[in-house]
Amino acid sequence: MKSQTINGHRVISGADARKFATPGSVHVDLLMTDFAINYRNLPFVGRQVMPYAPVTRESGKYAIFNADRRQEIPRTGLRAPKSRADVVDWVNTFGTFSAEEHAFAAGVDDRERDNADAPIDPDQRATAAATIALGLAAEVHAAQEAVQTDAGVLPNTAVIPYAVFHALQRNTEVRNAFSFGSAQRTGLVTREQLASYLEIDVDRLLIPGGMKNTAALGAAASLAQIWSDFAWFGFVDPAAISALDGITFGKSFRKPQDGQPLLTRQFRDDAARTDYKEVSEITDEKITAISCGYLVSDTLV
Repeated sequence: MKSQTINGHRVISGADARKFATPGSVHVDLLMTDFAINYRNLPFVGRQVMPYAPVTRESGKYAIFNADRRQEIPRTGLRAPKSRADVVDWVNTFGTFSAEEHAFAAGVDDRERDNADAPIDPDQRATAAATIALGLAAEVHAAQEAVQTDAGVLPNTAVIPYAVFHALQRNTEVRNAFSFGSAQRTGLVTREQLASYLEIDVDRLLIPGGMKNTAALGAAASLAQIWSDFAWFGFVDPAAISALDGITFGKSFRKPQDGQPLLTRQFRDDAARTDYKEVSEITDEKITAISCGYLVSDTLV
């Protein structure tokens, strides 16, 4: 049984936690469901690279826009009187998504709840721990998808990990772009200036902070950045929420549960006198337009 410690709580997969559930104790916790949906203290950017696309079934078709027009000769579009307009083909193929449920749970011992001092809320902390674990798993998958990208369009989004961002702040070429006259810039480039240099909006300059434990089970923790020695640039349209329409780098197909994007269930392990908070979502992440992304690797060499 693999576990991780988040917010001081031991977090395990929902499937492992369910093994201890007292029969008849499982129910939806509406209050903690609302808390999980609105929890925002997460250093993850994956869902901004691959926005959610709500679906009504766990599997279905989605459109793949792979048109590579880089070898075409540009056409002028000039039309003589009484002639037909120049026809431009736009072809897409289809793929299939299969959304699976991902769930993590964290427990609250009766004694923890009885001895908690205000403003600590053990139930909220356990729910937050499970929510973070869920976001961490999604972040790892989004990063794995992003490193497969190609090129094709002008980007409106950049993912630049902290180490790469700090290197760019000190980069001479970038700093000199904000020098005036013959004076050399001595301070660090700001996030706003770097966004301006890259010609993207500052809120689309994403600097992820998620870490993952790469150690073997039972070994001392060995933390590493999920987004490491590379920078990703791409075109992301947050409004492209249809499975079959809208051109954007990737989509996270998510099927609601009981009408909610995330669902928190509570169940009890009587033998351990512990209530578990399980947070789950049903998702599948897919690249829908690989030409809308470009990866720059080995940036710190």
